[in-house]
Amino acid sequence: MVKILIVDDEPDNLDILRDVLTAEGYRVVEAVDGPTGVATARTERPDFVLMDVMIGGNPQGLVATQQLKASADTRHIPVVALTASVLPENRRSAIDAGCCDLVAKPFDFDHLLGIIRKYLPGASA
Repeated sequence: MVKILIVDDEPDNLDILRDVLTAEGYRVVEAVDGPTGVATARTERPDFVLMDVMIGGNPQGLVATQQLKASADTRHIPVVALTASVLPENRRSAIDAGCCDLVAKPFDFDHLLGIIRKYLPGASA
């Protein structure tokens, strides 16, 4: 079963993402901040990470992504940024930090699920 780590400090986002992903058959683990997200990724070894860019009013998600990509144990995990701001400079910051893609808030769940399938081809939920 594919395991997805969601890192987001908004309980409503965690709830809706968990509900959608578990309904699709994915196993979900969660973290509410960047440092916990990094630690969870190291212990849980998810197949995929959904990383909120702005956590607690600062770009903790980008820092956490950089840390994941700097570690041999986690650099292979696809990380997709979740953000309310999809301006070109924000997209560039996410890609520069190591995210492979970006999903806008509010979520388009068909698009989100398509992104997951794109980066986990052949992986079944």
